[in-house]
Amino acid sequence: MKKKELNEWKFDFGLCATKAGQLIPNSQCEELLDLIIDWAEKNKLSIGGGYREFPAERTVGKASLLDAINHLWNVFNHCKANFPAVSDNAKDAQVLGTPDFYLNQGYDNILHKYPMPLTEEKIKDVNHSGHWLNQNALIRLYAVLDSHGAMQEIDPNIEESKYIELIRHLRNSFAHGSGKYSKSKKKHRVLSASVHAINF
Repeated sequence: MKKKELNEWKFDFGLCATKAGQLIPNSQCEELLDLIIDWAEKNKLSIGGGYREFPAERTVGKASLLDAINHLWNVFNHCKANFPAVSDNAKDAQVLGTPDFYLNQGYDNILHKYPMPLTEEKIKDVNHSGHWLNQNALIRLYAVLDSHGAMQEIDPNIEESKYIELIRHLRNSFAHGSGKYSKSKKKHRVLSASVHAINF
């Protein structure tokens, strides 16, 4: 992995309980994150990050982690083969088959038959389920990485660490909200900028 020149700072902020058995509510974490984003925007700085529970001590097992990620991908890919995205070009169609991307992997050609020709609204409605699957897979990916202790073992000096940070940001957005982008929300603007800054 290539090392990168860091022109950025990284901070960890903690909200600690003051009494035994006390829990920190999500609203308090959101409030701290909003303050940090406010400060960054006022100073014309870009910012990325999120919040999570302090983890218990765990050891990263590379083989078991890769197996878990591979299993997650196979299940997700199978779900998407059965419920693929519908292209805007499918407007007025009534029968859609499995896309070549999945057929070339050996999945069955499943025909989706609609009682009426597809409209733009119906296509959006069908794809809404696909968006849910995508968000669910990413939340599960975060859970897999976190359960193996990987989220705490990332070296920020490594170029590819930005992908782990992106997973963290997206997971927080999907797991603690509707998952719908809102330009009026600071955290969503920060997240959108982070996504568009990455060259896949």
